[in-house]
Amino acid sequence: MLEKNKTRWISRNKLIKLLNDYELNENIISIEVIDSKKLSGIKELDSFGNINQQIIVIASKENSLFIGLPFPFNELKPRSCKEIISILNNEITVGVLFFELGSWVSGIIKYKEVLLSKRGSRYVKGKHKAGGQSQRRFERNREKWIEELNKKVYEDVKKYILPEQNNLDYFILLGEEKSLNEFVKSSNVEKAFGAKIIYRKSSLKNFNSKTIIKSSSNLWSSKIYLDIKNAIVEKI
Repeated sequence: MLEKNKTRWISRNKLIKLLNDYELNENIISIEVIDSKKLSGIKELDSFGNINQQIIVIASKENSLFIGLPFPFNELKPRSCKEIISILNNEITVGVLFFELGSWVSGIIKYKEVLLSKRGSRYVKGKHKAGGQSQRRFERNREKWIEELNKKVYEDVKKYILPEQNNLDYFILLGEEKSLNEFVKSSNVEKAFGAKIIYRKSSLKNFNSKTIIKSSSNLWSSKIYLDIKNAIVEKI
């Protein structure tokens, strides 16, 4: 039973089970694909654009189901739940980089399958209590530490991920936004992977080998919202 008027994550298998539900399919009035920008400012759905720019809306007489699929899809507008399931079942190969100041984990994954996993770390001191010249010296050192960290991370990306670029559908960068932005600016990662790059925020810390294993399932999760009485659909 889906929670009403509440955004939630749903695993690939559970979403497929939901889309195969007889009652859902019998009551469908329409299936639309809308730009996530149309949901901007709607509190319950504002975050859907963070996962996909194309949002599927399955409308029935009683309610509507909003679905943000985990990866972009280029297919024509799905006309049935069966076609949405077909998108979910696409064989996707993904390069991933979990990045935080001081450590990172990179890898190549498929759904529930880890093809490659590499972990690294490099010291970056976070705080300095003293002021004056000591503080300024610390800040210069910290900039140097971050620069060396970014360089080392990109070396790993070039060594392990980039050679497989032609086999990748996407390269997902996950982590704290500011740190990721600094890494991207200091490297050629955007030039190397181009349109295959997807950015995702991640609240995870202390990345390790289990991070990659979990991501081979979690990154295939979708975001859904059950709009009771079509209250939101009527607004857009």
